[in-house]
Amino acid sequence: MKGFDAGADGRAGATRAGAAVTVEHVSRVLGGRPVLAGVELEAKPGTLVTLIGRSGCGKTTLLRLIAGLDAPDGGSVLVDGVSPERARARTRMVFQEARLLPWKSVRDNVALERSDAETKRLARQALERVGLRGREHDWPRQLSGGERQRLALARALVSRPSLLLLDEPLGALDALTRLDMQLLIERIWKEEGFTALLVTHDVHEAVALGDVVVSIDAGQIALRLPVDLPRPRDRQSPAFNRIVSQVLDHLLNPQPGRRFEAESASPEPSSVASKTAEGIRQESQRLVVVASKPAGA
Repeated sequence: MKGFDAGADGRAGATRAGAAVTVEHVSRVLGGRPVLAGVELEAKPGTLVTLIGRSGCGKTTLLRLIAGLDAPDGGSVLVDGVSPERARARTRMVFQEARLLPWKSVRDNVALERSDAETKRLARQALERVGLRGREHDWPRQLSGGERQRLALARALVSRPSLLLLDEPLGALDALTRLDMQLLIERIWKEEGFTALLVTHDVHEAVALGDVVVSIDAGQIALRLPVDLPRPRDRQSPAFNRIVSQVLDHLLNPQPGRRFEAESASPEPSSVASKTAEGIRQESQRLVVVASKPAGA
C-alpha cells in the first residue's frame, strides 16, 4: 500500500524523513518526587523505540517531555536539534484513551477544525489507511474500542508527522484487536518512515515492534537492547523468545543502579525469565484460541 499522497507539493507518495530525538541528562520532579533522574536516550531518524517498565517509572513523563507538553527540571530534550515546542508542528501523540470529540463525525475528528477540500481528502486517505473507509459519517459512539483507536491513529497521521509518540494506545484492547493494531502500526511506520516511540507494559509487544527496547526503572534507563530480528517478527522463534526473556529478567529482577546496554540479546537468558516468558506465551495462545471460538462452542 502506498503512503499518503503529498498533494500540493507534487511529491506523490512522498515520505517525510523521521525526526532525530535526543534526551540528555533529563530530570523531572513531580509533587516533590523525582520521576526522572539523569535520563539519556537517543532515537535515530526513522527508528521505532519501545519503552517499557513498571507503572510510575516515568515512561509517560518522558513521552510528554519529548512532545513538549511538559518541561524538564534539568537536562535537555531536542527534536531534530530544536526544542520540542518548536518541533510541535511535526510531532503527534496518541494516548491510551482515544480522546475523540463525540459531537463530531469520524471524518471531522480527523480533520478537526479544518474544512478545506485538501484536508478532507487527506482525512479520507488517513481513514482508509487505518481500515475505516466508509465510516466517515459515523459518530465515535458507533465505533468499537479498536476502531476508536484506529481513528485516533488516523487523526495523528493526517498531518504526516516526522515524530509519532504512542502512550500505551493498545492497553485497553482485547488480545486479537491488540495484535491487529500492532501489525497496523508497524505497517504504517514502515511505509511512512517517521520516528516512533511507543510506551507499553507488554514485553512481547515491545520486542515485536521495537528496533530498540528501552526499560525504565526508578526514573532511569535500566536497559537499552537492540532487536536485530527480521520483520515481521516471528513470535514463536527461539531468538524472539530469548529477547523477551532477557527483558523480563530486567523487569522481574530489578537491581538498584543496574544498567544494561547490549549490541544484541544475550544467548542465554535466566531460567526464571525463560519459564516466565514461556508461561506468558502459552497463556497468550490460550487467549487467542478462546477468543477465536464461536459463541456457545
